[in-house]
Amino acid sequence: MKKLISTIEIVDNGKFSGYLDLGELEKLLNDSFGVRDMELVRGYFDKNSPSYPSGVSFLVLTQDIAQEGSPLAGILLAETKGIHGFNFDYYDKIAVHPDYQKNGVMTNLVQIARNIGDQDGQIPPALLRTSDAEISKSYDKLSDVVVKMGDYYIHGYGFFNDDGNPLLDDVLGKFQSAAKYAAALPATLVKKQHNY
Repeated sequence: MKKLISTIEIVDNGKFSGYLDLGELEKLLNDSFGVRDMELVRGYFDKNSPSYPSGVSFLVLTQDIAQEGSPLAGILLAETKGIHGFNFDYYDKIAVHPDYQKNGVMTNLVQIARNIGDQDGQIPPALLRTSDAEISKSYDKLSDVVVKMGDYYIHGYGFFNDDGNPLLDDVLGKFQSAAKYAAALPATLVKKQHNY
């Protein structure tokens, strides 16, 4: 029986809390993306690597407290980004362990993240990107705007309300600038290197 609980970890100045096991986070990410034959680039959690998520502002963690050791079932890793004076959250990684996929964990992670405010208590707009067309369809249900740029589907949250009305001045310009920025970020997932 599964009993899932989600928590929010606010990250101070891009530094992960000492009690977070980055090896466990990396394993969850690789297990999750491994079903698509992908894995994290080497050094993703190495502070000296260009891939290191140095702007991390918060994590949403989902654990299965019914299992011994309360293993991680899912994670959303958010970074604070900005371009031309426009600040937004970038959901750098969303991953769900294969044993918990297709159970609403990803939806729950995003819904929780969409309720986390900045230091002023405002909920900033957010973006995520995926190169997987099937996963993009799942995000379609949650995002209020999506565009395909190069190899990526860029999803936006908090740009339009449920009626399609803009929530920001120059909403399309801001979304386009932020989406171009997100699409141009270095790839942090690569084809899995099989060790036989």
